Amino acid sequence: MKYHVVAGANVLAGSLTEGQVVTTFLDQTFKIGLTGGPKITDASTRVSNIIVTDVQASNGVIHVIDKVLLPLD
Repeated sequence: MKYHVVAGANVLAGSLTEGQVVTTFLDQTFKIGLTGGPKITDASTRVSNIIVTDVQASNGVIHVIDKVLLPLD
């Protein structure tokens, strides 16, 4: 789960940028893509679509994706 959490961030979809590199709580990264809709490319080069954005929770913002993100081993 730590690869799915970005510590200290409350990032709304409108703040995402093409090619943005995001560091996770696991201290690994994934990359944001916006062409053809918002996407995440994980450390295993799998692409997940962001299908729901900006769900405000008490401890941050949730963005729903359609795959599990895979960190490096």
